[in-house]
Amino acid sequence: MTTSNQPHHYPRGIYISLPMTGVDTTEIRRRIDLAKSQIIARGDIPIDPTDLCTPDTPYMGYDIAAIISDKVDTVLFLSGWEKSRGCRLEHCTARIYGKNIEYQIPDEGCFP
Repeated sequence: MTTSNQPHHYPRGIYISLPMTGVDTTEIRRRIDLAKSQIIARGDIPIDPTDLCTPDTPYMGYDIAAIISDKVDTVLFLSGWEKSRGCRLEHCTARIYGKNIEYQIPDEGCFP
């Protein structure tokens, strides 16, 4: 049996928060796909907000439920989040429920 001094990394569920209202769906998809690829490359599990709803339901109810669930450890806020009411609500929820919060550094991918 071998042991390592490196702590074992358990995959974290990382919810992706980004402004969507008034944004072209192609741009939303591009930004989410980039974030997802970087989250997967880190060995974590991306949680895509566009996977949480149906055409007949609003995003926010499912988003908040996802953030407070046991499946989400961290919420990643992509640039521009502070201008979005929905993202600000997600930010407050993440803080209240003690989730880890990370912020995208503009023009440097999703993570510092």
